Amino acid sequence: MIKSNLNGEGCRMFSNLLDLQTISKLKNNWDGYNAPKIPKRVIRIVSTVIKNLKVQPEIFPTTRKSLQLEYHRGENYLEIEVFKHKVNVYIESNATCYSYLIKRNNIQNLIDNFLLVDNLHSMVPFVIINQGKDFIASYKPLGIEVCAKSMDDAIESFQAELDMLWKQYVLEEDKKLSKDALLLKQKILQISKKSRFDNLELGGLDEDSTVL
Repeated sequence: MIKSNLNGEGCRMFSNLLDLQTISKLKNNWDGYNAPKIPKRVIRIVSTVIKNLKVQPEIFPTTRKSLQLEYHRGENYLEIEVFKHKVNVYIESNATCYSYLIKRNNIQNLIDNFLLVDNLHSMVPFVIINQGKDFIASYKPLGIEVCAKSMDDAIESFQAELDMLWKQYVLEEDKKLSKDALLLKQKILQISKKSRFDNLELGGLDEDSTVL
């Protein structure tokens, strides 16, 4: 029996644990199309994971003897599929889709980093400079500079660059990154956790510059 007097995310965790109890009782052919039941080991793994999450996912059983954890953040989507002996990750970000395997003990860190992408977009006070017919959006601490014919296109391109950095560095396992890449990952994470004011590093602005 599960007891809880929690609020907010605690209530969502409680709800997810109840859902896992229900899923654990599913029999073979639970979907009417011969789907196998979900292995107890998979239920235990997911139960342990969600008890340590700050933000709860949506959880669904699949027909592949696995459980699927999902997060939606605007145009960004994270799907973690937990099997008995492997964990598959699927991510959609800025119209780009990619999939890879991770170790079970990296699930929580991946989720935490994925959720921080919202902070990164809002905490980077990038500069837009109007030079003739072009708009240049830049943020020196991350070495980002993009050029476009309109301010809207410059903003969109800048955010696409942020998403690319997030995908290539923050969502990647540390062991797969070089020393320099790890340093960049740490810098991105630090920026996403700071306040917008703390990240304000402008320098050299003129009357045609705009901070967003």
